[in-house]
Amino acid sequence: MLDLNLNHNISKIILSFFPKNYSTFFSSEQVKKFRLDYIQKEYSSLQKSQWFKLRDIEKLQLKKLKAYVSFVYYNIPFYRRKFREIGVTPYDINSLKDLEKIPIINKNIVRKNLGNILFPNCSFYLTFSTSGSTGKPFKLPVSFDAVKMRDALLQRFFSWTGCDPGKDKIMGIFRPPSVPGAAINTSNHVFRGLKYLLKNQLLWTPRKIDFNETFQTFFIMNKFEPKLIHTIPNVLRPLLKFKEEFDVDFPDSLKYVSLGGEPISVKEFQKQLDAEIFMRYGANDVAQRIADECKEHSGLHINMENHIVEIVKDNEAVQNEGEKGEVVITDFHNFDAPLIRYNVEDVSEFMFDRCTCGRELEKLGRVYGRKTDLLLSSKGKLVTDVEWIFQTLDDVEHFRIIQKRIDKVVVLVVPGHGFSERTEQYIVSILQRLLGMTTHVEVKIVDKIPSAQKFRFIISKISQKYFEGIL
Repeated sequence: MLDLNLNHNISKIILSFFPKNYSTFFSSEQVKKFRLDYIQKEYSSLQKSQWFKLRDIEKLQLKKLKAYVSFVYYNIPFYRRKFREIGVTPYDINSLKDLEKIPIINKNIVRKNLGNILFPNCSFYLTFSTSGSTGKPFKLPVSFDAVKMRDALLQRFFSWTGCDPGKDKIMGIFRPPSVPGAAINTSNHVFRGLKYLLKNQLLWTPRKIDFNETFQTFFIMNKFEPKLIHTIPNVLRPLLKFKEEFDVDFPDSLKYVSLGGEPISVKEFQKQLDAEIFMRYGANDVAQRIADECKEHSGLHINMENHIVEIVKDNEAVQNEGEKGEVVITDFHNFDAPLIRYNVEDVSEFMFDRCTCGRELEKLGRVYGRKTDLLLSSKGKLVTDVEWIFQTLDDVEHFRIIQKRIDKVVVLVVPGHGFSERTEQYIVSILQRLLGMTTHVEVKIVDKIPSAQKFRFIISKISQKYFEGIL
């Protein structure tokens, strides 16, 4: 914690010495150069390719896929052995459909074979880690080329919201340890802090969620005056609660909020926040920036230039719009730890309608979270949408559902003003209707629900074998 405390304090000191109007000292072109210089090639390419016809994007994908498969075949022992076992060589990958010849892998397979998946001369430029919300955090090295592509995709996403990368201030608020990149409080403390402020960017990492840290967050936020806040729901919730209880407010400059990291309903936040909310979907162990929402808010555009997304059910790609399956990713740029057909284990669905924004990038619909973190009905069916039960309940501040058995769930509820026995009965009746009338539903009133970086609305304690073959 010593380094974190040092970084945190340096962040405050640097910002306190900067005049409030410091950003006017530099032209838009200078700020744009500060922010985009090291990713200019990738960013310029993405700004063009987002307007390609779908067939041209797919041609680009195939070119990258063939190069990636050839690299892993000749350089990565794990894939060379796998390909030989199934009788596949790089010459057999001649279409995107041919990707299905390669077997799907998952986190457990990667963990067991990590030494044979890493490129022998990998640079270990950065090491990304999952949040560890479902167990032990999972770490993989990421090459410099992959980091540049992911940062360029992030800047493109910011431009989709309406932010101008040449001038607008963007503030990230995350709980430590946060994902590296664009941070004021990382290594090379003072230099890095000044560097990113010159880019009109600031990453703030509250050490814990308490009164002092939350007050400091609002102080820094209003000092910095961001146009966009980039965060996760589990950080935004306590900020909104603090705002309501202590009569503080977000800066007038705030126009957009970017949210990702866990399945949520936008309505939960939109009624409390006078800013346009944009959703994003990613996974630190592969690709990171999987799909992002544009101004039309009609699904999440897949960042097809960086990876291929499949929705798979029973090891077969789904064919119909809205058909749920697990998200499987093939990355194109991380040559340090290449992952082909990696099952992220999140449940989602494709949307096949064209977006009115004009981009033909494929779209994901809602991301429901991991299959084993969803509720299972007494008939063995997944229940993928329970948040709506609580959306209309103004007297419920927070909730979590724990499924202990197929026929038993416990609902933890942090009650709000006006919570009554009638609300409790409503929760029980709706859940029984969804899960089966024989399901025992117990409501427990609590003061607080603990959480990690991601908040888990649903915790399933049912054996994973019950989820095999279910979607």
